[in-house]
Parts: sequence; C-alpha cells; structure tokens
Amino acid sequence: MATEWQLSTRGIACDACQRAFNPGEPFDAFLFDGAQGYERRDLCPACVTDEAARAIGHWKTRRAPSSAPPRRAFDVDAACELLAQLESAQTPEALQLRFVLALLSWRKKALRLERVEGAADGERWVFASPRDERPVIVRKPELHEQDLERLGTQLDRLLLAGAAGPADDSPVPEAANG
Repeated sequence: MATEWQLSTRGIACDACQRAFNPGEPFDAFLFDGAQGYERRDLCPACVTDEAARAIGHWKTRRAPSSAPPRRAFDVDAACELLAQLESAQTPEALQLRFVLALLSWRKKALRLERVEGAADGERWVFASPRDERPVIVRKPELHEQDLERLGTQLDRLLLAGAAGPADDSPVPEAANG
C-alpha cells in the first residue's frame, strides 16, 4: 500500500462520463490504491459501478455553489488534541469521531498512515505523527450517511477556526466516555 500521496481536489466533472457537476450537486468520491499511489475518482450517481467496491475509501461530497462563502481554516492542532483525548473512548459515536479526525489529520499531513491491520474487533489503522513518531492506532468503525452528517456538524463546531459556538444541540462525545 502506498503511504506517500497527493490527493486531487474535488472535481468539477464526473471522471467516468465527463458530465460537469452543477454547483451544489452531490456526487460520490472514491479513493483507490493504484500502481502509482492513491487515486481519487469523482463519480456521478449514474456512473457508480461495481468498480467502486474496489475502493479503499468512499465519501459523499458536492460541488461548491458558485457563490459559496470562503471556507474557514481547519485547526489541525485542535484535531490532533481531540484525537488524543478520545484515545480511550469506547462509545460508537466517539469511535466514529476519532476515525474521522484521524482521516482529516492524515489529509492535512498531521498524521502519516503506516499500515492497516486486521483485528478481532475489526480493522485498525496505524498512523505515525511526524511531530513525535508516536503511533496512533484508530479502529475503523461502521459509518452510515446519517453518522457522517452528524460528525460533520460536530467537527464544524469543534475544529473550524472562527466558529462562534455550538451550531446545534447534538451531543459531542467526551474523551472520558468508555
């Protein structure tokens, strides 16, 4: 498995049929482990095929509206701190949040993926922190679309710079859970 990678940004057209995505239109992004490293493919719903089952990762996204406000900066240090605080958490919500934090930290190069291991309780992703080379082991939880929406809201409240406070009343898992 490749560990050095450069992921392309969100596409403006389907990689299969080349149809341009409309502003705000949802589509599926897939991550594949190819011969040259990781490859991202953005597909419209009509082009999602059995090939997508080969993907090592999948997420739903959407083309930014043409009048979208500028995005707020992601606070990598806060993400790493919360990831460490959730290390002993055992609730499904906290495990999901920890996994998504690890993925975001990996994307921002605050973590480096070392390997993926099978375990009795599921898959474990082993990351290294370039800051201290300490291993960060994260269990891959089951995630459904409603979980991703909830996690997105929580991450927006917790980690995006300039957030004025809670955006809703959904619970945020605490590190002491477990």
